[in-house]
Amino acid sequence: MADSERRKDHHLDLCLEEDVGSSGVATGLGRRLEFDALPEIDLEDVDLSCTLLGKELKAPIIIGAMTGGSARAGAINQVLARAAARVGVGMALGSQRSMLVDPSLTDSFDAKKAAPQLPLLFGNVGAVQFNYGVGPEDVAHLVESVNADAINLHLN
Repeated sequence: MADSERRKDHHLDLCLEEDVGSSGVATGLGRRLEFDALPEIDLEDVDLSCTLLGKELKAPIIIGAMTGGSARAGAINQVLARAAARVGVGMALGSQRSMLVDPSLTDSFDAKKAAPQLPLLFGNVGAVQFNYGVGPEDVAHLVESVNADAINLHLN
């Protein structure tokens, strides 16, 4: 297993085995919202659908830049892609930088292979990679290799 694959799996291990919860103020999204917050509106009349980058989503939700880069991470991407497709929301991949180093890792990012009906897929690479020789042709390759609809540049 390559160093990049070990690093990706280590990220998964941290989330699965360590306390990574926030000790600060929570967002409140973990609670159930009161069903009568807008009593004059019938829930059946609420339509969250939207268009993003020309793609129809059932809600303005993107499963955010998660994972990829190892077989284990690829399995998680497949589950997330199928879930996103099932409910009609988008998905963003984790950093595809490892694909540039080792193209054999492409399958771990190929979410549309598992869920061809996924309405919107963002590829992902760190913007800092442009300082290390990654160019527009590399980014285009990342997008095309996984049939992504757009690219997400992360800053960390």
